[in-house]
Amino acid sequence: LDQFAEHRESIGCVVLDLTMPGMDGKEAFKKLRALNPELPIIIASGLSVGQVIGQFEDMPPTSVIQKPYQIADLSTTIQEIFKDS
Repeated sequence: LDQFAEHRESIGCVVLDLTMPGMDGKEAFKKLRALNPELPIIIASGLSVGQVIGQFEDMPPTSVIQKPYQIADLSTTIQEIFKDS
């Protein structure tokens, strides 16, 4: 969050894991969206897409990628997010 706040103009997308030490991904997600409601956020999780989306009913993530994933999968997901930009 500190890095995003300091470099927000140069960050176009965030890949966020749901399981993190200290602050979980859901809390970090909410804080990032409070800083920038339009920020594309990809949630990485071992849970199914439906299970992840169910945790974010009020404000869903831009996309969900299931772990483990390949770099090519992440690249495709990012390209999909920005294809209309």
